[in-house]
Amino acid sequence: MRRTVSLIAAVITALATLTVPAHAAVLLDVSGSGDAAGASWFVHPFEVTEPGPITVTVDWADPDASVYVFLRAPDQPGNVTNDRTAANPKTLVWDVQTTGTWEVAIKIKQGATDYTATATQDDPEPPPPPPPGATVPADSPDGWWQTDDRVRDVLQVGDQVWITGHFTAIHPPGTPVGDPASIAEAGLAVLDATTGEPVMDTPDLDGNGWALTASLDGSTVYVGGTFLTVDGVQRKRLAAIDTATGTLTDWAPNTNSLVRALATHPTTGQVLAGGQFDWIGGRLQRHLAAVDPVTGVTDAGFDPLLEQLDGPCPPRCSPFVDAIAFGHDGELYLGGHFGLVNGIARENAAAVALDDPSVTLDWDPQARTPNGRNPNQKGVVSEIAVPPATSDHVDRVVLCGDFYLLNEVATPNLAAVDATTGLAVPGWEATTDGGTPACVTDGHTVIAGGHFLKLGGPLASETGLDRLHIGAIDLGTGDVLDWNPSANSVLGVHALRYAGDSLYVGGDFDRIGGTDQQGVARFAVVAR
Repeated sequence: MRRTVSLIAAVITALATLTVPAHAAVLLDVSGSGDAAGASWFVHPFEVTEPGPITVTVDWADPDASVYVFLRAPDQPGNVTNDRTAANPKTLVWDVQTTGTWEVAIKIKQGATDYTATATQDDPEPPPPPPPGATVPADSPDGWWQTDDRVRDVLQVGDQVWITGHFTAIHPPGTPVGDPASIAEAGLAVLDATTGEPVMDTPDLDGNGWALTASLDGSTVYVGGTFLTVDGVQRKRLAAIDTATGTLTDWAPNTNSLVRALATHPTTGQVLAGGQFDWIGGRLQRHLAAVDPVTGVTDAGFDPLLEQLDGPCPPRCSPFVDAIAFGHDGELYLGGHFGLVNGIARENAAAVALDDPSVTLDWDPQARTPNGRNPNQKGVVSEIAVPPATSDHVDRVVLCGDFYLLNEVATPNLAAVDATTGLAVPGWEATTDGGTPACVTDGHTVIAGGHFLKLGGPLASETGLDRLHIGAIDLGTGDVLDWNPSANSVLGVHALRYAGDSLYVGGDFDRIGGTDQQGVARFAVVAR
């Protein structure tokens, strides 16, 4: 369909202004006449109400006449384009980015003639309707209790929402840090999934919490991080809490370095721990381990070898695991910073067989940062988001982190890749211009969070839309959605989780979705 403005040719001083309503189909052909002997300029204003290409066409009856055509933009001197050739008719095409009153100026240089002028603009194609069941978070979060510092992970277990991070206290909604109603909670807290209020006191971590997972029956929550004691009891970087009482259990695998990721094996219930450690549970085991959920004993048969290639740091720094995810066909997806998995080259993302992690699968996204491109970007895959089995898009998974190349193609920080090969999904372009440590999908929508300012297109720094640290993308198309809550602070968002009709966000912010809300936020999930 085309939107058409006919510019009524008139004599000497006549001006014609026609406004076309958005998306209206209008076709007008009105002719006029003029000659070179008199005042030979004819200026015709018209209104452009939407950006997009416009086409101006001028034709005249007398083949011996000479006519020039000029296009002028609103409030700008001179002409943006013109045609002074002998062609008849003349056609000018211009991609309009500024709406308002534009002008077509016609100068009859020779002879006298009737002429007709039109300006047309294509209607934009309406966006396709969202797929059935597609969702997006609400514009603003609920009024929940808040933290006084960074939240690294959020996990809903039944009617409880557990949070972990760098905080030392939680405070009621609408109150500042240090409010008299604040409750001391060091690194770990639990809130009611409906009201957002504290459920019970939790043990204090003497360091930062980084990751959470729960037992298959929901009776226990496991936390990993940098801490060495929990409520004064030695628990080196791993601990377990009873969800009914909030008390520390006897589970104590202990590690010698940071635990960055936790997940629960879907069949055995083992706690999979990833991080920077090279021993766990008294056993030499590097960066990834499966731990009995009751005894804390490390499974000696679960021992994939993750190593780094030789080279300067960055980009070849000490290896670690930062992401653990389960595929639908027996894959165990791993993300982090490494160069070899079981002796096979894999750049920061790999898949091994869940039932035998010594087997490296063919999945190979090759997510990396080239040497010397950015001295602060070493190449990390921080999260791997797998759509639920009910999704129409189980053929893909989403990667996010701090990387620049994907299979040698510039794809900064966010990508959808084939779930079997690891190759980029054709046409899916939703990169970011800054580190993106968090991403999650409900099967229709991807939520990305991090330190970025722009989101979308093949190179977000040039093609992206403004999205302050958080945004939404259609999982099927890669199109950036309108949802734009903005999360302030320098580093923004560190954690994202879907659970039922909730999206949980954790990070450094103290304002999100136009609401004063610090550290953690819950958004209701609604239909698009």
